[in-house]
Amino acid sequence: MIRVALVSASIQLVGGCFGLGQPGPIDGIPPPGQNGDPGNGGSELAVTLRVSNPTPQPNEQVVLTCTLVDGGGSANVTFDFQPTFGRLVVNSNAGTASFIVDQTDVGVALTFTCTASNDEETSLPSNSQTVVASP
Repeated sequence: MIRVALVSASIQLVGGCFGLGQPGPIDGIPPPGQNGDPGNGGSELAVTLRVSNPTPQPNEQVVLTCTLVDGGGSANVTFDFQPTFGRLVVNSNAGTASFIVDQTDVGVALTFTCTASNDEETSLPSNSQTVVASP
């Protein structure tokens, strides 16, 4: 009796997980009332940000690298980094930015994001990366 109840509950859960017969992301059809937006505001440009060293020491260089996700919309793309500050050296075409950690940065959380732009659009901001210099 218990085994039958568990099997019945499992079948109901599986049906609920997959939404059998219901439109949804599994079959590529957006659910009713949704436009199928992948979650990036409809932009073909999506970016991710990496940091070379999230816990540098003074006088070390930190390199931020912004890259396109899935290579989408790669023609004439330039990259920007947020926030901008005087020591951040940006190569907008290569998608890199770097700075040398100063003694005054020790213990301060510096959080960065990046965006990509082409002739038609600008991406949403990337994931954030935080750099905290240690002594």
